[in-house]
This record gives sequence, structure tokens and C-alpha cells, in this order.
Amino acid sequence: MKIDKLNLKRFGKLDKFELGFDQGINLIKGDNEAGKSTLVEALTCALYDDPRSQRKELKEKTSWGFQKDFEMKLDFEAEGQSFSLEKNFDNGFLRLSKKSTGENWEERNKVEDIVNQSIGIPSKEFFYATACVQQDEMTRLDSSIEAIKDKLESLVTGGEDKVKASTVIEDLKERLQELKKIGTRNLGVIQKLQKDRDELIYELDKVRNQNNKIKESRSQLTEILSNLKKDKSQVEIKKELLEKAEQAARLEEKQREFEERFHDLSSRIKQTQQSERAVRKLREESTKYIAVNKEDKDKVDELEAKLKFLEEKRLGLVKEEEELKNVIIACSPSKSLKIFTLSSFFLSLLLLPFAIFLKPLLWAGIALSFALFILLGFRLYTRKNEKHFYLRQIEQKKIRFQELDKDTYELTGCLKNILKKYDLVSSQVLRENYEHYRNIEREIKNELSRYEGWLGGRNAREMENELKEVTKELALWDEKAKDIERYLLKREDFLGLQKEVRDLEENKRSLEDKSIALKKELEMAESGVELEASLEERLEQTEGTLGELKRKIEVYEITLECLEEARKKVIDSSAGTLEEETSRLLKQITNGKYDKVRFDKNSFRFEIYSDELKGWVDPQRNLSRGTLDQIYLACRIALLNLISEDKKPVVIMDDPFVTFDKHRRENALKLLKTLSKKYQILLLTCHDFYDGYEDRLIELPE
Repeated sequence: MKIDKLNLKRFGKLDKFELGFDQGINLIKGDNEAGKSTLVEALTCALYDDPRSQRKELKEKTSWGFQKDFEMKLDFEAEGQSFSLEKNFDNGFLRLSKKSTGENWEERNKVEDIVNQSIGIPSKEFFYATACVQQDEMTRLDSSIEAIKDKLESLVTGGEDKVKASTVIEDLKERLQELKKIGTRNLGVIQKLQKDRDELIYELDKVRNQNNKIKESRSQLTEILSNLKKDKSQVEIKKELLEKAEQAARLEEKQREFEERFHDLSSRIKQTQQSERAVRKLREESTKYIAVNKEDKDKVDELEAKLKFLEEKRLGLVKEEEELKNVIIACSPSKSLKIFTLSSFFLSLLLLPFAIFLKPLLWAGIALSFALFILLGFRLYTRKNEKHFYLRQIEQKKIRFQELDKDTYELTGCLKNILKKYDLVSSQVLRENYEHYRNIEREIKNELSRYEGWLGGRNAREMENELKEVTKELALWDEKAKDIERYLLKREDFLGLQKEVRDLEENKRSLEDKSIALKKELEMAESGVELEASLEERLEQTEGTLGELKRKIEVYEITLECLEEARKKVIDSSAGTLEEETSRLLKQITNGKYDKVRFDKNSFRFEIYSDELKGWVDPQRNLSRGTLDQIYLACRIALLNLISEDKKPVVIMDDPFVTFDKHRRENALKLLKTLSKKYQILLLTCHDFYDGYEDRLIELPE
């Protein structure tokens, strides 16, 4: 197979991308993040993925910012024919075209068959394990061991990939598992047949026992039918008596209801009449009193309260006036104070001439007399001022007396007007009239409420008419009671009769159930001989089927053992060829340092013979990463040579030799150069150490 061209739209970083390839080594160079890994994914997707798939990892390949999923077109050559493969992952479109003939295929299985035959590698997983080396995944071979075994087996046996011994073995194991399955809900085939056999044995034993009891059941049925007949007769008699007793009880209850209604109506009418008389009496009594309005009564209370307040204020003013008069008397200047004041003045005048003309020492006496005069004069002056102050206070009190007299006069006039309105002599009489009249009105209202309660929403005439009707009905029920009197039972006798009827009916139902069961049992027993023969026949068939299945299990187990042994021998044979080819390539890559490889026939893990360690070693544990990648490269190429035969699949490698030193890389590149004569190789890298080995150089844009 040779890929000619790849066209991409909206695939990761590669939107509207087109790239052509030649035979031999195509060296595809690009910086990091230039899209080399994306290109590898696009190529494998174009070769193997279904555009109708809804897998999340495929949806995530679409370029960022686009609503539609990606599209791709791959042009390739296989067996001398040119093909064009188109895939649209947005609408699920798929088409393979053969350019030389114009043939088109759109059915998925047909397209996959043609593409897989052209590649020579049946699955994407197997392709990643052999012809495609992703970056730093040289050792991915380990994850595809079972696929490799199936392919090697088909090469040795010449079988088709669709018919694999592993598939047959797995199918036989599933059949054996289904036959031997033991479950609680989903039973296995053998388990279900064994259960059916046990149920048939149980049913057969049951039928045989029933056949043995047929005579006993018939005798028992005859006795039950006789007892049932007697019970039915007794039930009818007792039920009739119970019905009449219930009817009598209902009639008695009805009569009691009429009596209760009669007494209730009589009592109500009597109470209403008493209420009417009480209301009339209260209304007559209310005529003895004057109907004083509540507003007038409240106004009188208010006026009297104000008058009382004014009277209290008058008494307070009188008391204050008396106190002021006493204070005026107390602060009036006394005669002795006036005499002493004048005496001190005249004494000062008398001593003045003597002091001037005779003795100057008399000035001290004059000064003392004059000071006494001033002091007594000031005292006399202050007493006079206090008297005038308190006299003004008394004048103000008189003005307040006049105002109080005026307010009292007005309030008294209002009070007299209200008393005059009702022609009453005092406010106390007005209050008594108000209270008596209000109490009578309240009693009338309460009595009327009781009156309405006794009527119960009716009027007195309706109640009297209803009493007449009830009296008539009661008289009729008294006549009916005479007819049912003999059926009336005491409560304990009535309950006893009810229990007796229930017991008889329960016994009757029990006998009926037993008779039905015995009849069914006899019906089964009468056909028991035929049923027994049928069950025996079914049991024989079930045991025969069970025996056949057990023999089939033995055949399956022998076949499975033979197939597994044959597959082991086939794989051993192909593994030998693989060991030889891998050893040859490994010797070439390592310059003869390692030249022996052997594979485990079950796990397909390999070991390397080391001359330094003098024995076989596990390369995963004992060798460096570079040497390990050399071994896996040799194994991959050996597998590719074995499985591809004449198909020549394309080889894709994304920086496969980054772990190799210079000498290992040169040996590996020489091997690739030799391999490129048979296979088309796409080698992707960002390094320059592959330069010179390519047949075509392709540089990816930045």
C-alpha cells in the first residue's frame, strides 16, 4: 500500500490541510506544536475510524471554534489500483472509490474490508503495535498480544481473520458456561432441566397419592354435602328470625325517635310560652321607668364630675385666701416699730446741736441713733411692701372666684336642662331610671334569645303543627308495635342470635370450601391415571434431554481441549519463525551485540541472551531504555514482515529514535533505508539527525 495524498478540514491544528507523499522514506519535519502528532492521528483515523461513531475522543479532534466536525480524504494505491477514501465525521458520510473503474462503496463493512486488505493489518490496535510508532511509544507492542497471536495463527493455518481459533475457543467456553451455569434468577440450561425434572417427580408423587385417596375423599364429600344441607336449612331459619328481630328493633327505634321528638317539641313549646310571658312581664315593668338615653346619662356624669372638680377648686381658693390674710396680718408693721423708728430719728436731731457746739464725743451717739433709724426704717419699708404683695394676691383670688362661679353656673344650667328633659328632680334619680331600664331591656333581649333558641329557626305556629303531626305518627306506631312485639329481643338475646347466624354461615362457607376442594381433588383424581401417564412420559423426555446435554458437555470439553492444544502448537510454530526474524534484525541493529531472542508461548513476552551476563535476561529489568527500544523495533519489523506478506502496509514513525545514541540511530536508519525498498515510510521529526536518509523531504509550516 502507498498513500499518495491526504486532505484535512477542521482536524485539530490542521484546518484546510493537504499533503502528498512518495514511495520510500518521506521525512516530515516540523517544530514542536507544528502538528506532527496530529498528522499521525489523522492518518490512522482516515484508515480505521468510522465517521458515524459518536465517541467523545473523536469529537474532540475537531478544530477549536468550529461547529461542524472534521472531514478527510485519503488517496492511496494498493495492488496496482488507485483508490480515494472520503470520510465526513459531521454527517457520517463514507465513500471509497476505485479510480480506474469508477466503482464506489458506501457500506461500512465493505469499505473496511477493502481498506484492511489493502493495508494488510486488520485493526487499528494491531496497526499501532506494528506499523505505527507514536512518539515515545515504541514498547506499545505489549498491549496487543492476543491480536498478534490470532494473526500469527491465521498465517500458519491459512485461515481468514474472521475465523479464528481463539473465537471458536471462546464460543465453546461460553456455551459450556451457559450449560453449566448455576444461578438464582437466570438459570442455566442443565440447572433448569434438573429443576423441571424435580418438579415433575414431585407432581407425579402428588398425583399418585391423590389416586390412593380417591375413595376416602368421596366418602368425606358425601358427609360434607349432608352436613351442608342441614346447615343451609338452619341458616335460613335463623336468618329469617334475625331479620324479623332487626325489623322489630328498627321499628322500636323509630317509635323511640317519635317519642323523643314529641317530648322535645312539647318541651320547646312550653319553654317558648314561658319566654313570651316573661317578656310581657318585663315590658310591663319597663313602663315604670323613664328610658334615659345613654348619651344624656353620660353627659350628666360628666357635668357632675366637672362641678365636683370646680367645688374642690373653690375650697382650695378659700383656704389659700385665708392663708394670705393671715400672712398680711403677720407682715403688717407694729406700733412699737413705728414708735422706735420715730424716736431714733428725733433723738438724732436732738443730739446734733449739742455735738456741734458742746461735745464732739456725742457724734458717736448721733451716728448710732441714725443707724438705728435707718435699720428700723428699712424693716418698716419691707413689711409694707410684703403687705401690698399679698393684697394683690387676694385680688387675683377674687377674680378666680368670679370665674369659678361663672363656670359653676353654666354647668348647673346644663344639668338642670337635662333633668328637665326627663322631668326628674336629681341626677341620682336619672341614673336609677337608666340602670333599671337598661337591666330590663337586657333581660328582655336574653329572654328573646332563649325564645329563638327554643324555636330553632321556626315560628310557634309551625312548631305546634309539627307537634300535631308527630302525635298522629306516634299513635300509628303504637299500633304497629303491637304486631312486632313478639319478635322484640333483649340486647343480649339479639347479639346471641347474630353470633349464632354468623357461626352457622361461617360453618356453611367452610363446608362449601371443603366440598369445592374435594370436588376438584376428585376431578383431578378421576383424571389422575391419565395425568400420571402424561407426567411419566414428560419425566422420561426431560431425563433424556438432560442426558443428551451432559453428553454434549463432554464433547464440548474434549473439543475445547483439542483446539487449545492445536492452537498452542500453531502459535509455537509461528513463534519460532518470529524468534528467528527478530534475532536476525536485532543482530543487524546492535552490530552483533545481541543476536538471540526467545518468546514465551503464553504471554509472548521475550527474553534476550546476553553474552556479558552469560544467560537469558528480561530486557525490561536488565537493559537500558535505548537497548529496549532497539529490541522492540526489531520485533515490530519482524512482525510486520511476517503479517504483511505481499500487502506492504505504510509505516508511520513519530520521532522513534529519540532514546538512541548516535551509533544506534545510524544502525536503525540503515535498517529503515533497507525497509523502505518494500514499504512506504512516513518519518516525522523535529530533529536534523535523520537528514540524508530521506527520499523526499516535507517541511510542515509553522
